[in-house]
Amino acid sequence: MIQHLQTLLLSGSQGGLLMPLLVTFLGGVFTSFTPCIFPMIPITFSIITATKESKRHPILSVLLFGFGLSLAYVALGAIAVASGGIFGSFLQYPWIKIAVANVFFLLAFNSVGWLTLPQKHIQKAKINSPFSLIIFGALTGLTMSPCTLPILAIILAYAATQSLINGMLLLWVYAWGFFAILLLIAFFGESAKTKLPKSGNWLSVTKWAMFALCFAVGQWFLMQAGGL
Repeated sequence: MIQHLQTLLLSGSQGGLLMPLLVTFLGGVFTSFTPCIFPMIPITFSIITATKESKRHPILSVLLFGFGLSLAYVALGAIAVASGGIFGSFLQYPWIKIAVANVFFLLAFNSVGWLTLPQKHIQKAKINSPFSLIIFGALTGLTMSPCTLPILAIILAYAATQSLINGMLLLWVYAWGFFAILLLIAFFGESAKTKLPKSGNWLSVTKWAMFALCFAVGQWFLMQAGGL
């Protein structure tokens, strides 16, 4: 899957930025269907539409949340572009590759519940103003990193090879894919929640797919460290 995503991004970039943007958006959508994020969607929607003002304008509330989420990822994109050369030079050292591989192994174990990484509980959040919605969106993007990192890391690696504007744009589009389900619920009302697929065996498949993705990335870095 990693190779397919990288191939799509690299081949698409030869014909412009449209294909990479589409692949990045779909990557954000796929991320929202991971086991540790998908079950939180109804809870997140309830939180960001909990205020009296938000109930009148759920679409605006979701857009404010998404704006904060986008800002967080755009910042990561800018950092990736700014530090792309530095990080690339560091990756020449085998011990850096081994360290990165171990991070992905930890994420793999976390995805199937063999290891629990520290994570902020989103249920404790309280929204009191439009500004707090933006802050909540930004913090959500950062605190959900253990779930988003496998795909996000690939997108950030690609963004690091682009110009600053293109790199930031890629992460902006990724964020929109990430909260697209929330926006659909806001547009079509509470009844849209009942039309979401129920948690079941498909989430287990997604969980193990994320495990395989993280483990494969970790193994790839180990092979690179060994000169293979």
